[in-house]
Amino acid sequence: MMNNHKGTCDWLLNDTRFQSWIAKSESDTCLWLTGPSGVGKTFLSSAAIEHVQNLPDRPGAVFEFVHFGHIFQKLEVLQRLASGLLKRVDDCRALTEAAISFRNRARQDAEEMKGLVTELLRAAAAVGKIFLFIDGINEVASELSYDVNRKQLDNEEKEAKDLVGFLLRCAQSEPNVRLWFSSQSDDRTRGWLEQDVGGHNLMASKASVVELNIPEIQARTSVAKFLKATIETHLGTEKFGESAWLSLEVGKLLLKTRAADSFRWAAMMAEAINTCASVEEVKQTIEKGLPSDLSDLYSKSLQRLQNLDMSDQTKRQCTGYSRLKNRCVPFVRYYSKDSKDTNGVFRLAHQSVHLYLLSVSNHPKRGSSTTTGNSSQPPMVDATFLANSCLNYLFQNRYARTLTKESALIFRAGIEDVRKHKFLQYAAKYWYRHVDDPEPDLRFSHLVECFLRSPQFITAIQIQSLFVPGHFIQDLDCDDPKKRNIKKNLPASLVSGAYVKLWNDYHEFLAEPLSMEHFEYH
Repeated sequence: MMNNHKGTCDWLLNDTRFQSWIAKSESDTCLWLTGPSGVGKTFLSSAAIEHVQNLPDRPGAVFEFVHFGHIFQKLEVLQRLASGLLKRVDDCRALTEAAISFRNRARQDAEEMKGLVTELLRAAAAVGKIFLFIDGINEVASELSYDVNRKQLDNEEKEAKDLVGFLLRCAQSEPNVRLWFSSQSDDRTRGWLEQDVGGHNLMASKASVVELNIPEIQARTSVAKFLKATIETHLGTEKFGESAWLSLEVGKLLLKTRAADSFRWAAMMAEAINTCASVEEVKQTIEKGLPSDLSDLYSKSLQRLQNLDMSDQTKRQCTGYSRLKNRCVPFVRYYSKDSKDTNGVFRLAHQSVHLYLLSVSNHPKRGSSTTTGNSSQPPMVDATFLANSCLNYLFQNRYARTLTKESALIFRAGIEDVRKHKFLQYAAKYWYRHVDDPEPDLRFSHLVECFLRSPQFITAIQIQSLFVPGHFIQDLDCDDPKKRNIKKNLPASLVSGAYVKLWNDYHEFLAEPLSMEHFEYH
């Protein structure tokens, strides 16, 4: 959960709709907190959870935070909810035989897991109130990525809707169960919350959902309190006396900004101010001017990154996850996959980052062609960068010969184990999709042709067959025998025109099983 500063969330705790939801009015099954991106919905969710946990009757609270860019899996969410509920009923010594029976059966089956969650909710509700918090449900299927196709995104949306409906039915059937959702107020999420869930008589009905929109004035006030408290904590409250000066300076800062209701902007400002070593330096920093909104902040951060890139051309390059993690703030967040902190992935830190990067790119369908009105200026983000990176990486001389097999898991390029070539599998899997992102890019035609005629391309096919599961899956459902072969693994620009023969030759080549067998056992 996220930390909040004293006073920043008081308006929510004093709101009559929130208090009614806490008190379990029969008409208030579910509370839906809504607001634009960055206004503090996750902060408020954390405050609500903390408030509930500190109530005199000590009710149970189980929560789930949905993150931007993460694949949504209903089974995993149900498993985490079940784990939290199991701890609750175990602490209350309320575990039932039915719950134990479901727990023994529910492993990797979502419907069985629903049964377990239902029984655990029933057991928890028998001894007191139980609150379920789901923050960021609108982030489901929010990012188009190369790991997730449209069918997968549709499936995520279907699973999210089913999960929401299931939880609403649970709240209807158990009087002591309370639901909290927090998200942006969009039609898709509204549809999930207003779906027919069926009543006790199995007739179509909708759950009672009360929407609580974050007032702009309250968001601005909370941001001001957050910034003031952050500076006081950093430099010490005793340095400010009654803090009249600090309140005035924070007020000036908020007047200058177009993002005074954005907690994400405020958190970035707090980080900048926290580098100041004295009260005087804080004054100078605020007076000099901080980024006026998120776009301004991202632009300055991106310019800083580009300057560092230019500097790196004459110095040692920036490598290693820790240096990248610190260098790429505020664009990415690092997620560890296991106990080894270096074995993880970088993801975009926030949806606003995704939208900003698109807006300053030369992405044909979503971005602008330049950063300014001057057409001679290059874009701040080049949509062709990844295509160039993948092709240049695969074109290296060390891949001019096919890999040699040392064991079932170890293949070498020369003397090097290719498992240590961190970008290799990604480049081999996605190079052609980056060329087509989001439509065929004719600027790559000659480079692609050279690559396809090179020995490095044969090595790339070998890498795909060894390390990319399902890369050559056949479409057996197709009625046309001529199309019932290998799925498209080349840029769409080759389908017609001068390069169509390369396209046909490639697919005929891959259709021969001996060729693939040769690559796997070379």
